[in-house]
Amino acid sequence: FGSFPRKYSTYVKERKTIDLADFVRASAGLPAEILGLEGRGTLTNGNVADILIFDPEVFGETANFEEWNRLSEGVEYLLVNGVFAIDKGVVTNVRSGVALRR
Repeated sequence: FGSFPRKYSTYVKERKTIDLADFVRASAGLPAEILGLEGRGTLTNGNVADILIFDPEVFGETANFEEWNRLSEGVEYLLVNGVFAIDKGVVTNVRSGVALRR
């Protein structure tokens, strides 16, 4: 719930030690590559559409150790397997995720 938003707000936005392109690659393409998940992690024709669109000025974590499952702020759209899980900042309650095995 908070790992990637915290990484973004701390290392991309505040400290400026990671640029946005490296953050996106380390958050999507690289994990998919390491785990051998073909068809995921990059915006490529024919890949599964797992896409996060966020407001770079607002994106950040709201979760903490007591409330670990709080959703991040600044998420405008989230597509999971090509289906909106968050649409215009509102959770749709559609469950389109699948278990991944390599």
